[in-house]
Amino acid sequence: MDEFAAALKTQREAAGLTLEDLFQRTRINRVFLEAIEEGRFDVLPSVYVRLFLKKYAQEVGLDVQQTLRNYEFSTQPP
Repeated sequence: MDEFAAALKTQREAAGLTLEDLFQRTRINRVFLEAIEEGRFDVLPSVYVRLFLKKYAQEVGLDVQQTLRNYEFSTQPP
């Protein structure tokens, strides 16, 4: 799991939310939520990745714009 994905999961857990809670709040498929937390963004429909991350960040209390910047940074080739 990459650092970006691990930080998302850590924040969700710190917010006291389960994946089921997050599904109920965002209506993002649980399989996609698991993929986000495992850093498997290739599993997600590419046109929805940023939207899913935005909704995820909002629900767990992260800064949305910073989360999207971190995602972009984490997906750049070394």
